[in-house]
Amino acid sequence: MAGNSTRVVIVAFIMNLGIAASKFGGFFFTHSTSMLAEALHSLADTSNQIFLFLGLRKSTKSASSLHQFGYGMEQYIWSFMVAILIFTLGGLFSLYEGIHKLMNPEGIENPVINLVILGIGVCLEGYSSFVATRELKKTMGNKSLKDYVMGSKNQILVTVLFEDYAALVGLVIALAGNVTYMVTGNPLVDPVATILIGLLLFVIAVFLYRKAKSMLVGEAASPEDQEKIRKVFEKNPNVLEIREILTMHLSAEQILLNAHIKFRNGLTLEELEDVIDEMEDEIAEEVPGIYKIFIEAHQKDTVGDYKKSVLSKTINKEH
Repeated sequence: MAGNSTRVVIVAFIMNLGIAASKFGGFFFTHSTSMLAEALHSLADTSNQIFLFLGLRKSTKSASSLHQFGYGMEQYIWSFMVAILIFTLGGLFSLYEGIHKLMNPEGIENPVINLVILGIGVCLEGYSSFVATRELKKTMGNKSLKDYVMGSKNQILVTVLFEDYAALVGLVIALAGNVTYMVTGNPLVDPVATILIGLLLFVIAVFLYRKAKSMLVGEAASPEDQEKIRKVFEKNPNVLEIREILTMHLSAEQILLNAHIKFRNGLTLEELEDVIDEMEDEIAEEVPGIYKIFIEAHQKDTVGDYKKSVLSKTINKEH
């Protein structure tokens, strides 16, 4: 999964760099505000790919005495920063520039140049979107795109995907603005297109911000993964009751599991450890993303109450 995300980020970076350069050239020759908004949008996207790449690289660092669960959360921190950049560098500037030009409208010089550049941008951005969508389909299974995106823990891939789709929509808006201006000659068309691009970026930024924030706060494993874990416990004849199952994503590929389990009475310490080891191995096979497992074991005493004893210890196993 990490390799797929890295490939998507690199492709997006190369495409956005070429698109940004062509758009700035188009703005230089045409003075189109929608083209400037699109150029800044692509520049922000290019910078964002650098941040996402840093997040991927930093998240693979080994655990340390200070960060004992590793650095997986780096993915979400840098994705959070990307959302802020889209909002400020892309959305706010586009909105400001559009309103400013709306109050002081100017025509577009050489709109044909814009059309050529925007057409090139559509081709490059379309390829980047194709790569991101192809990688996404490898992991989404039978889920719809909406369900997968809303429940995905891979913030890097989701961010690149939404950046690409937003860029495609923005290019279409800019194209429509230029064509409408060529047909009508109305100077208000270009700033209106710029404002629409700014609003589009606001919507994307808010969505990505909320997703990254949710992961940083600590999001549980998917309901499907939680159900797989529960079934492993339920089918073991030594398990009498599942008192609690807690999960949290440390990164897109790392899940922390803590389970509070009541076992049948009479198991020796060695037998209990063997049972727990067997279930941990099975859980790791069913849910490959499992990174650390903590199982708090309880047994019934002679009085009938639950208590922690020498047999009731926390098992910590890293896969």
